[in-house]
Amino acid sequence: MLNEQQRTQADLTIRERLAGVLKSLDIRVLAAYWPLSGEPDLRPLLVQLHDQGFVIALPRVAQPDAPLQFDRWSPEAALQQGPFGTLHLQAQDPQRPQLLILPCLGFDLQCHRLGYGGGYYDRTLEQLAGVATIGVAYGICEIENFDAQHHDLPLEWIVTEAGLLCRR
Repeated sequence: MLNEQQRTQADLTIRERLAGVLKSLDIRVLAAYWPLSGEPDLRPLLVQLHDQGFVIALPRVAQPDAPLQFDRWSPEAALQQGPFGTLHLQAQDPQRPQLLILPCLGFDLQCHRLGYGGGYYDRTLEQLAGVATIGVAYGICEIENFDAQHHDLPLEWIVTEAGLLCRR
């Protein structure tokens, strides 16, 4: 487990690497996440990207067992409590992202992602086939013997403080 100082440095490195990947893509609308405890914190990068003119969207659980919906975010937007300890935007402004940035509890070298087990991102990735995908995790979250299931679609990239995995 990372201590607070290690996590702060890892978050900074992850944000820098992620910004580098984003520079290589031709996208203007991206969906990210609001971090839960233990997830890499992308919020400073989201503010920077918003200020650069990117449309940033955050996920919302619209209904159980359905794909996620994404609403436009701005730094002054109000958030409210959602299911599973998540925060959602109070105002709904639906967006269709060109890129999904997903938190990973674990990942393997083939860019498979381990999530929380609710299947929301799995259903979302299935619905948004063809949308670019980047997983974000700490390097210590790599899983060597990941048993990917049929619904576990590999992501295009995994960004960690230790490096960048690319499936392309």
